[in-house]
Amino acid sequence: MESSTPQNPYRAPVSTASPYQTGGVYYRKDEFLLIRDGAVLPARCIKTNQPVGPKDWTKRVQLNWTPPWVYFFLLAGLLPMLLLAVVTSKKAKLTYTLCREERTRVVKRKTFAALGFFGAVAALIAGLANLEGNAMGIAALVAVILMIGSLAVIALTNSVTVKKHKDGWFTIKGCSPEFLNSL
Repeated sequence: MESSTPQNPYRAPVSTASPYQTGGVYYRKDEFLLIRDGAVLPARCIKTNQPVGPKDWTKRVQLNWTPPWVYFFLLAGLLPMLLLAVVTSKKAKLTYTLCREERTRVVKRKTFAALGFFGAVAALIAGLANLEGNAMGIAALVAVILMIGSLAVIALTNSVTVKKHKDGWFTIKGCSPEFLNSL
């Protein structure tokens, strides 16, 4: 007679999978990483190639790629360009890890850019309320340039970016050579 514990048919299956398992498809090509939608990169920092620690940051992001020719439609107007960008853009989800130092660097850049944006908004309001004539126009122009610059820094301060898309493969820029060598 066997003495085994009876199996509970309603018990959830036990998973031995790590939350950082590799999934999706990716490979290295020269100094770029090529991925398909849903790729999960190895549990190492993409900037320093350090192994994942308890204070490191794993992020799942949605990457977007829009064909460069779409931006020529800005000459026809912002709305037609935006509609065309929505229709022609390609999207992919990617999961990657950053070490604590790299994550801190990204957060600092975005924080300073956001503070610059709100400072420019305050300068614009103060300039429009207190200045007259040419001084008001110059203050408004400088404030708008600072706001656009701050928004550009916020938008461009990402760890990885999509360089191009072809046949379902996204070419990713932003991984260190050490990380790419380890793939």
